[in-house]
Amino acid sequence: MRKLDVVILEDLDTDFDLVDIYLKKSKQYLIKTTRFTLLKDLLNAYESKTLRGDVILLDLNLPDSDYHHTLYRVLNTIIDIPIIVLTSMDLKYGYDAIKLGAQDFINKTELKNEYLDYKLLFAMERSEQLKHLESIAFMDSETSLHTLAFLRTYIEQQVKQGVHHFSLIRYEFKTDNKEMFEDLSLYVASELRYTILDFKLIAAVDSNRVFYVLVEDGEEAISQVDNYLKSVLSNAKDQNEALNYQVFKNAITCTGDLNFESCIKDLEKDKKEVKL
Repeated sequence: MRKLDVVILEDLDTDFDLVDIYLKKSKQYLIKTTRFTLLKDLLNAYESKTLRGDVILLDLNLPDSDYHHTLYRVLNTIIDIPIIVLTSMDLKYGYDAIKLGAQDFINKTELKNEYLDYKLLFAMERSEQLKHLESIAFMDSETSLHTLAFLRTYIEQQVKQGVHHFSLIRYEFKTDNKEMFEDLSLYVASELRYTILDFKLIAAVDSNRVFYVLVEDGEEAISQVDNYLKSVLSNAKDQNEALNYQVFKNAITCTGDLNFESCIKDLEKDKKEVKL
């Protein structure tokens, strides 16, 4: 039997005991449960990286949080564990929870072994499918770099975690012909992929092969990326002496209240040619 860690956020002892009993009778999984009674304790465990769970069963009305606040906080904080809402209220609340981002809901009045097994399996598989679809949307198929959609989501997540200042650099390359541009952009993309961890940067590309690099805020970090790209372009030139290119660059400091679309437009509008 597959082992499964199920986290339960439920303040009522009778409701927790009922759910726990049915989970432990599962015919598909060997289930270990971890209980929280307060929203703040669940979020603290997640943020401190001590929370272990394959799925979370979430009661919405708690001593320190009500329906909408509970769901909003959990869905915006715990983004990598599927959420199943526990409800004894009108089923409309369960359907609304799914619309807002929960994987499924469980009616406490309809608990039984097979029902819970199905709900757990469905929630985990649906979560994996959504992650796969997001990975496709967030990855450029030709360069294997992130897309701007990923970059936007990443920045939003960083802001939620308290990071409010970073620098975004835009690099646009122009060459003598399309074939040369294709070769150069793919070469730059491949080099950026292999240095992302070393430089602690996030690299993305748009549909026109314009590159965006997100780094820690500061001129030093921007200079490091400039110097690295300078060496990459020098190597490309060594491999193809006929290579002739121009580089247009702009960099801005982003803050937590930025408008992503406006930020991208400003980067394009104020670009300047640089020597790299």
